[in-house]
Amino acid sequence: MLKYYFDHNVQRQIASGLRLRGVDLITAYEDAMHEAADVDVLARAHLTNRILVTKDHDFLKITTDRLRRQIGFPGIIYITKDDLPIGQCIEDLEIVAKVYEPEEVSGRVLFLPL
Repeated sequence: MLKYYFDHNVQRQIASGLRLRGVDLITAYEDAMHEAADVDVLARAHLTNRILVTKDHDFLKITTDRLRRQIGFPGIIYITKDDLPIGQCIEDLEIVAKVYEPEEVSGRVLFLPL
């Protein structure tokens, strides 16, 4: 099962809903990284062996640069719609967490909704 690292811009209700379903996650707020630079947040996710979940399009630029330079990253799940219902985010993230293995997501960007 995947473990998640939530960027500060992902609603706390999504984290709460996933925890109720048994998904392991840490938020940037809980880890005192909510004011850190995006590259540092990604590095922290990598250090903790977690997939970064974000709505911040800057991470798409960062990962594109890393792919060009052949620098690995733990994988990112990018929520593409600000108005995506919280319930759907929870369901989609739960599916991804329970279906994928970390090595299948490493170095990739997955997009929600599924």
